[in-house]
Amino acid sequence: MLQLRNFRLVLVSPQFAGNVGACCRVATNFALHDVRLVTPECDWQGPEARLYAKGPAVAVHQSVRAENSLAAAVVGCQAVVGFSRRTGELRRASISTAEIGGLRSRGLTALVFGREDVGLSREELSSCTHVCTFATAEQMPSLNLSHSVAVAVSRVYEEVSGCPVATVPGAVSMEELEALFEHWQNAILDAGISGDGKPERMMLHIRRLLLRASLTKTEFGILRTYLSKTQVALGTKINRP
Repeated sequence: MLQLRNFRLVLVSPQFAGNVGACCRVATNFALHDVRLVTPECDWQGPEARLYAKGPAVAVHQSVRAENSLAAAVVGCQAVVGFSRRTGELRRASISTAEIGGLRSRGLTALVFGREDVGLSREELSSCTHVCTFATAEQMPSLNLSHSVAVAVSRVYEEVSGCPVATVPGAVSMEELEALFEHWQNAILDAGISGDGKPERMMLHIRRLLLRASLTKTEFGILRTYLSKTQVALGTKINRP
C-alpha cells in the first residue's frame, strides 16, 4: 500500500477544532500519517475535532503532536513547503503542486499551512524552503484550511503514486540550515554591515536563495568553512586547527 512516509503535514495555529479533525481525515485519505500542530488556538483534541476525524482518521488524530514553534515542527525535514494565497516579494511561488512530490528525493518534506484568517506570517514563510500557491477564481480566491490541505496532499499522492524518484544522498536538514543562517548573519555583522535594517533584509534574500539551492552536505561544509575563515580574517573569530 502506498504511504506518504516522506511527507509531514504541519498546521500553524489552527483556530477551529473542526478543521484539525477534517485535515486529519484528508491526510488519512491520502496515506499521510505524520501531522503536527504549531501553537494551536483551539481544543484540537476535543469533541468537535473528533467529529470530523472519522474511521481510520481517528488513529491519525490521536497521533497528532503539538509543538511550540514552526522550527520544532519541522525538525528532521530536508524540505519545507509553505502555502500562501497572498502575494509579495517573499511570497512569490517557487514551486507548483505538481512538483512537490519530487521533493521526497531529498528526504522528509513538511507541508505547512497557516491560520484560517491570515495564513502564514512573513517570518514563517522565510523559514520555508519553497512557497506554493493555488490557482483559484477571483470571486472566491481563498480556500478553507482543510480544502487547501486536500488540494495539496491529493496532488502529492498522485505524483508519488506514478513517479518513483531516487533519493539524493547527503541532503542538509533544516536544523543545519538554520545554523548556517545564524553563522551568515554573524559574519554580516562582523563585516560591519549594519543600520537601516540592512542585515535583516540581506538575510531574508540570502535565506531564500539558499533554501532554493538544495545544498548538499559538501556544499554546506564549504559555506560554513568560508564564513569561518572570513571571520578569522576580520579578527572576530579565533582560527583553530
